Amino acid sequence: MPAEFDREFQEKFRSVMTSMINAPEYSTVFARFRSAYEYRKQFSWLEESRNGSNGYSQNGLAYALRIALATYIVPERMLTSTSHDTYDGRLCDPEWVDAFMQAISATIEEGFSLERFENRLCRMEGNVENISPDKLCKHIVAALESYSDQRSVGLSPDPF
Repeated sequence: MPAEFDREFQEKFRSVMTSMINAPEYSTVFARFRSAYEYRKQFSWLEESRNGSNGYSQNGLAYALRIALATYIVPERMLTSTSHDTYDGRLCDPEWVDAFMQAISATIEEGFSLERFENRLCRMEGNVENISPDKLCKHIVAALESYSDQRSVGLSPDPF
């Protein structure tokens, strides 16, 4: 059952993510996110390697998206423009797009990670009811890029 924290933000998030997936200017961001996810899921001790259910219908891709959002630190000053190069089209793989859309739905259903993301935006941006889709998109891009930049964190199994 979806969290009851902010239906409007949940739908705004879903809408922005859907438009980003279909926009070629974000293909590099998604390619980097996918590459980091694919790399991390090779390690059995990381949650990204999970394919089955765990709690809230969690799978590895949904976990990766949740972590990207929940751990995002909103910068004091957002870059005004970012350039996104396009890449070879791996995101156009219908299976990947379908899996990512399911991860978006699972993230909304789980609620906690998206609520943390929204709360962090509120602290820096003020009221997120009025956040523009473009500005929300920039924060989502930054969260996905942050996840990609952290791709090597936790790759060594705990020695204990």
